[in-house]
Amino acid sequence: MKKIVPYALVPLLGLVTWTLWAHHERAAELEQARAEMSELRASMQQQARQNAAEVATARQLLEQTTQVQAQTARRLAAAEAQAPTASTEKAAPASPPDVALAPEAPTPREISDHVEEVFYQEPSDPQWEASAVQGLRDRLTTLLPEKAQVRSLECHSSLCRLELSFSEEEQLQRFMSGQTQGEGLWKGASMTFREENTGAEVVAVSYLVREGHSLPFPPEGR
Repeated sequence: MKKIVPYALVPLLGLVTWTLWAHHERAAELEQARAEMSELRASMQQQARQNAAEVATARQLLEQTTQVQAQTARRLAAAEAQAPTASTEKAAPASPPDVALAPEAPTPREISDHVEEVFYQEPSDPQWEASAVQGLRDRLTTLLPEKAQVRSLECHSSLCRLELSFSEEEQLQRFMSGQTQGEGLWKGASMTFREENTGAEVVAVSYLVREGHSLPFPPEGR
């Protein structure tokens, strides 16, 4: 004869089964936590032992250093007691050696003034001057930002002087950054000086050097 389990006991059996499973899981978690605590306690004890050993070593080194310093002090005192009495006359202070002062580096304004002076003093080379001016005007038409203007452009025999005006400082910086990245305004050496603002516009003066020549820096110590 089959045993019939009442339907009311089915949920109860499920609850008991879930309770036993949950108890087993909690017991496992508790066991794992105990193991971790044990490992942590062992690690802390080991670290404490290492710290104690380091402290003991440091103390030993300090004691040895103190002993060496005391021995050195005693030896110095004994040497001073045996040394002859020094003369009471003070020796004349030695004259300091003559040191040549390095010449001060020229300021940007001094460099600008010198280059400008050289530019206006150099003779003209009409053939190169015409070619350089035309080449610069052609490239400026492409490279010059909007609202920027050429205030003056003049070339002699080895230098060109280019004066530009910009609507704002950022526009000048973008233009100069493009030149350093090789956009091709000039193939030779160049140097640009920013003029002091006299109004809303920003003015920059560039000196462009003919290929095969170098920038005329002022002599040292000038």
